[in-house]
Amino acid sequence: IEAVRALRLGECDVALCGGVGADVDPFTLAGFGLLGALSARGLSRPFDVHRDGFVLGEGAAMAVLCADDGPALAEVGGVGRTQDAFHITAPEPSGERAAQAMSLALREAGLAEVGYVQAHGTSTPLNDEVEARALQRVLGDALARTPVSSVKGALGHTIAASGALGLLCAVEAVRTGTVLPTTGLQEPDPACALSHVRGRAVSRDVPSALCNAFAFGGANCSLLVRRRDS
Repeated sequence: IEAVRALRLGECDVALCGGVGADVDPFTLAGFGLLGALSARGLSRPFDVHRDGFVLGEGAAMAVLCADDGPALAEVGGVGRTQDAFHITAPEPSGERAAQAMSLALREAGLAEVGYVQAHGTSTPLNDEVEARALQRVLGDALARTPVSSVKGALGHTIAASGALGLLCAVEAVRTGTVLPTTGLQEPDPACALSHVRGRAVSRDVPSALCNAFAFGGANCSLLVRRRDS
């Protein structure tokens, strides 16, 4: 989002942005364990009724954003960022500010719905339920026809890299029409009533995709990417 804003303000012409997550060390594991955020079973299964926390992963992803109208894999159509200011670790239960971040991205893009949502989907009981509630608030009836998945089921939570990895999944969905499944999701939680992609990837037309990245402290970020011809 900072890169998009810098480009729009003319502060730069090209921006390299992304993240690296390499937090699989005893100190970090102990900290997340004390918070009760880690899965006791060592399984990442976002939105599953039996989810019990996330699994730390390692990864890195970078994206090159340009201000010109040249060839590109996708276009950033809208961005949204809000702050809960609710609790240092727990999400705000209503999901109001998370929904607002998504709404801002959609409004900026001039869209009322999207073809796919790459969810934050951490596999923690509270986060997944709040995100599902926020998606329902934003997309309403359109949510029933919007596939939703979280790459954290396959890669775990890569912390600083998770938003960038999610963005790449959203771009690939727009570029190729391939929507990845939520690995580990076997029995969807009724409290997370979404159009889940399970088992295997699906192919469909995805003119636009929303990517969510939320964080401790109540930071909510949403990016909307779309095809250049839409």
